[in-house]
Formats: sequence, structure tokens, C-alpha cells
Amino acid sequence: MKVVLKKPHLAFDKAQWVGVATWIGGMAAAYVVAAYLSSGLFLVLQKIGALPFANQTVLVLAQHVVAYIIVITLLLAGAWRLRQTLSRRDMGLWRLLDWRDIGLSIVGMLAYLVLTVLLLAVARLIPGFDVNQVQNTGLGKLYSYDLLMAFLVLVIATPFFEELLFRGVLYGRLRSLRLSWWLAAVIVSALFGAAHMQWNVAVDVFALSLVMCALREKTGNIWAGFLVHVIKNFIAFYVVFVAT
Repeated sequence: MKVVLKKPHLAFDKAQWVGVATWIGGMAAAYVVAAYLSSGLFLVLQKIGALPFANQTVLVLAQHVVAYIIVITLLLAGAWRLRQTLSRRDMGLWRLLDWRDIGLSIVGMLAYLVLTVLLLAVARLIPGFDVNQVQNTGLGKLYSYDLLMAFLVLVIATPFFEELLFRGVLYGRLRSLRLSWWLAAVIVSALFGAAHMQWNVAVDVFALSLVMCALREKTGNIWAGFLVHVIKNFIAFYVVFVAT
């Protein structure tokens, strides 16, 4: 009996990829709108004297968080308008943080460090790539109450809302469109890297996002990735605001 080997068929689902493109385009548009809205909001608050004692560095950090909240709100509103409402499970929020997430976050942090070293080693081969380029954050020194506020915003609030947006809403939606987890992870991580607008930083956070997407896929929640994100931002907080 002759056995005929069939060539693998790579299906292209037009509706699926239209959905993917719609969500990516929607997120990009929401980002632009959120940037203007958050900037305008803080400008108005400063003009009317509603933030008389706020440190400029804290305001910059808080403005980023507000922008993320606006993006998430716009995406969820758009999904509802298109009758594509996301459930808590879709967004990775179907349960609370538990001890398993803590253990996985430690493993995830080690995986992130190894993956970052490997990707940066490859990136060094690209002409003009400066792995040591300093990130211009526009942040200054902080003391006392301002230091505490910056800690809460940078180490707690920012990781939560970034995880909810990228590994929660966006990743959940791409997976619900039947993308493979690794392809959804690459798309989410590429967008996450692009959002940081600097090549060496983008490579670093791309590696970070890949690990956090893997944790999201394994647990079905954003919490393990959130803890990895918290650890990374805490290290950055210590280096920028405490050690120096």
C-alpha cells in the first residue's frame, strides 16, 4: 500500500486576521487619544491649582498610569460597542493572586534575565545598535513623601495597569481570536517594546513581555507576570531614586 504524504496546510482565516488588525489598530489609536487626554487633564489640573504640592516627577509617572487607564477604558468600550465584551477570565482576572504566582514569578524573573542577555547579545550584531544607550526618562530626584508616591505609582500601579492592558486585555483578545499563544505573545511583546520607544529598552522589555505572556498562558491570570513586573520596576526605582 502506497502512503501519500500530504503537505502541511497553513490556513489563513481572513476574519481572524481582520480581528487581529482591528485590535492592534484600535490599541494604537487609543494610545494616541489617551496621550492627548492625559496630558490635557494634567495641564488643566495644574492651571487651576488643583495640584499645588505635586512633584513634577510624580506627575509624569502618574500621567503615564492615567494614560493606560484611558487606553483600557477605550478598548473595553470599543469591544462592548462591537459586541465583543471581554470577561474577567479573558482579561486574566478570574481569581486573586495566590502563592503559586509568587513561586512562578521567581522562575519568571530568572527566565527573563537569561532571555534578555541572549537577545541583547544578538542585538549587538546589528550595526548602530547601542546596548548601553541611557534611557532619558525625564525624572529627577525625590525625597520623603514624593519618594513614597513615586514608589506606589512606578512599582505598584504601573505594573498592574500595563499587565492588565497588554497581557490582560490585548493578549486575552488575541487568544480568543484563536491565535497560537506564542504568536499572540510575540505580537503583544512587540507592541510593548515599541511603546517604550528606545531600541535597547525595547529589546529588554520584549524579553520581559515574552516571559510574562508565558506565565499568563500557564496560569490564565496576569498575577505571576504582575509580580515579575513589580520586581523589575522595584529594581529600576531603587537604582534611579535611591541608589543614586
